[in-house]
Amino acid sequence: MRRVQACARGEAGTLRLVYTLVSAYETIPALLTQLSHDYPLLRIEAREVFGVDVHNLLRDEECDLALAPLTSYPKDIRQQTVRREVLRVALSEHHPLADRHQITLRNLGNELLELWPHEMAPGYYEAIVAACRAAGFEPKIDQHGAGSTVWSYIAQGRGVGLVVGSLIEQLPRGVKLIDLPPPRPMLTVTAVWHHSHAIAGIERFVETAQRVADERQWTA
Repeated sequence: MRRVQACARGEAGTLRLVYTLVSAYETIPALLTQLSHDYPLLRIEAREVFGVDVHNLLRDEECDLALAPLTSYPKDIRQQTVRREVLRVALSEHHPLADRHQITLRNLGNELLELWPHEMAPGYYEAIVAACRAAGFEPKIDQHGAGSTVWSYIAQGRGVGLVVGSLIEQLPRGVKLIDLPPPRPMLTVTAVWHHSHAIAGIERFVETAQRVADERQWTA
């Protein structure tokens, strides 16, 4: 009976979670650690996906909840901000700007931008393009970059990228991150779920995410 009651409260059972690369190295581990501590009977099935797949996975009920960069969804999809993470410049260690302490976004106006395509990561793509436009220029996007080739091109010095700071934990060899000066552009990561499939475990996840965000000042 206690377990049934715990399931009804979302404190036990299974929650199927998908997430994108930007959350993989810091955000997701922190949230899963806290959830495991708070709700040891709640099993989280987590896997990484492309941002473009989130809506279909939710619609087809192949997952319960997603963590992905902010973007537009149909009206039956709900979003809750989990984190706003500072963007940093990713470039080759041999790039002429690599020895600088900070780089202004305008310094990248003539650089080729290595960026995961919109059809793979719509929210991430939209945030990067918006940041460049806010800095006063239209980004020159490498049309041949996709997936892991983005990192390879940056390491070779072919172009530069804008990535979340937490990716510093898993940088490929030859790539360096440089800070942007304030006001720094940010990427907003949201918890996303289908309105008609709002199981109790989602409430526990969102509550935990809000508490972790407050403690770590993720949304400050």
